[in-house]
Amino acid sequence: HFGAVLDVAWAAGGACLLSVSKDQTCRLHCEWTRPPPTTTTMTSSLSDAATSSSLSWHEVARPQIHGYDLQCLAMTSPLQYACGADEKVIRVFDASALCRRSVASISGRRIGGDDVIELPLGATVPALGLSNKAVYTDKNASAAAAGKGDEDEEDGGLFGAADVNRLPAFSAQELRAPPYEEDLLQNTLWPETQKLYGHGYELYSMAADGRRYLASACKASKPEHAAI
Repeated sequence: HFGAVLDVAWAAGGACLLSVSKDQTCRLHCEWTRPPPTTTTMTSSLSDAATSSSLSWHEVARPQIHGYDLQCLAMTSPLQYACGADEKVIRVFDASALCRRSVASISGRRIGGDDVIELPLGATVPALGLSNKAVYTDKNASAAAAGKGDEDEEDGGLFGAADVNRLPAFSAQELRAPPYEEDLLQNTLWPETQKLYGHGYELYSMAADGRRYLASACKASKPEHAAI
């Protein structure tokens, strides 16, 4: 992060750590199971370093890049989180299919269930938008569109696989090592699946109890706004 970290939460049953910051990003971190060196020409010092650091933590995804400072988050399931920023809306995100497969490849730990094929490949942000828009394969894009109902004006529909080439720099690829900054920015977003409204001022804190309840609070200068 390049700004103060304001909240963290364990994800994927403790396999990953999510963090939000005043740098307006949410970042996903996990352990990288680095493969052993395969070359015999490596110097002794480099070989020792690679062996000793075969397990290390890295940023592996950037689920949310927002236009407001992020203040708080809460896990509503092992691979779903709700996030609050300096705005009145709670946004809910689900891990994409590519992110789940990439984290499993990088960490060596299986995350999620067998329904990954039904999930969006990833997400992208439309021009002038704040919502991460899901990118689907052609096979499940029509089904997802049928079940989505009326679109939020900010969301602007769904992307299918046929649209991938015209997406803003999106590349559908499974990662096997911690990604570089370019991939983090373009290819590791999580789709936004829901918005929750109700607060009159900027969100301040959140807490969740499994899948059933999500509690939130906002900044307030009057008693009527100081509600959970």
